[in-house]
Amino acid sequence: MLAFLVNKFRQQNNSESRTGHSERRYDGSFDGETIYDYFGNLVIKSHNIRDGHPVAIKFKTVGFFWESEADMMAYAHSQNLLAPAVWECRQLDSHRIAMIADFVPGNPLDEVWPTLDEQQRMSITEQLADHLKLFRSCTQPYIGRVNRQPTYNPYEGIERKLMGPFNSEADFDQWCLSRIKNPSEKSKWRRKLAELRRNSQSKFVLTHGDLFPRNILVKEGKITGIVDWERSGFYPEYVEYALAACLYDYGGEEWWKPLLMEALTPCIPERLEVQTSSQTLEYAPQTLHLVAFSIGDIAHWALFIPNRTADPTGTLVHIGIEGNDAKSGGGEAELLINQFQLSRSSAKSVVPLVGSRATRGEVEDAARACFESFDYNILLDNCQTFTIDVLTELQRRLPSQIQQASINLIREQYGTTPVKIQQFLDRHKQQQNTEGHQPESSEPRFSLD
Repeated sequence: MLAFLVNKFRQQNNSESRTGHSERRYDGSFDGETIYDYFGNLVIKSHNIRDGHPVAIKFKTVGFFWESEADMMAYAHSQNLLAPAVWECRQLDSHRIAMIADFVPGNPLDEVWPTLDEQQRMSITEQLADHLKLFRSCTQPYIGRVNRQPTYNPYEGIERKLMGPFNSEADFDQWCLSRIKNPSEKSKWRRKLAELRRNSQSKFVLTHGDLFPRNILVKEGKITGIVDWERSGFYPEYVEYALAACLYDYGGEEWWKPLLMEALTPCIPERLEVQTSSQTLEYAPQTLHLVAFSIGDIAHWALFIPNRTADPTGTLVHIGIEGNDAKSGGGEAELLINQFQLSRSSAKSVVPLVGSRATRGEVEDAARACFESFDYNILLDNCQTFTIDVLTELQRRLPSQIQQASINLIREQYGTTPVKIQQFLDRHKQQQNTEGHQPESSEPRFSLD
């Protein structure tokens, strides 16, 4: 059974005297109305039996929940910020943990925004800016979470890892530098960061780390709550801006980026660049590209994931024929994942799939799942079908990140079967008929009409 987090926090930080809230023990059902279900975070609304008080219960899998998340939310509430009051955390069984907190009335901003007029939208943006100023007034003498606990590592994208705590900005800078692989770039930034620290020391301020519209609750034109403190901590004051500017994957919410940037205090370009360079490439979402190669009459298609925005180097994911199969004309395909440089390739066409973003790891996982699920044969299922399979699987897994228009683009613009592949298909059918076999369908798994 997990310890009573709020009790521990109040004993160590004397928050009860500041907030006037007493420790609460939840007595109620762990079933209720689902109010949030996103990337493994399930939240329901229920009620305390003794007094009918509404609560929000967040469920996490054991091993994917840090007690310090509840500590951070309890701290934010104790500072009169719009964070729900935490009641307790309880391990329900060997697999699940529940965090119980006050239910905050209101609807997520992404649902409310289309219904607001210009004046109301401006008011929401101003309210958020004012509230973020209060965040910056909450400080600690270290980088981490309350009680010098490790904090969320925002540089690993979807990977859930911790970092720190760090006693100084110099320690944090050294950690960031250790993640930069290019030796000359690392040397340049080591000198520059030392100079920046001499000229200006950052405060370590309360940082939410996940300021998306879905985590901002609004009722009657007023912000009523900021939820999901999973990525929060005390970071240098430029980190919240850097996350919003360079590290967030906005998916279908690009409209939110300029508004959030306006509400935040900007950081200097040098700090912004170092923060971006510290992100692990495998977990940095990038716009996917369709790459076409022309080999005679054959058009070969692949998905390209750049290492960084506008970077000509990255990873190519496709199917093909290698080795003896290629020489003998055999049709069984192999899954190919290659490091690739567009500027030195024979690619005839590179088409950005605007609005469709994923990390290298996400694309590779989807590609392997498709390759293991279906028997690809170059004679029967061409590389284009594989590309559509992968995008469709990504859309199933990441509906907010992969646009249907990307799949339609390939189907509509590049949907014809290349001439030589069609010749292979005809020859293959003829051979099967001659041998008395029932011909296999040459129709792709997805219609290309």
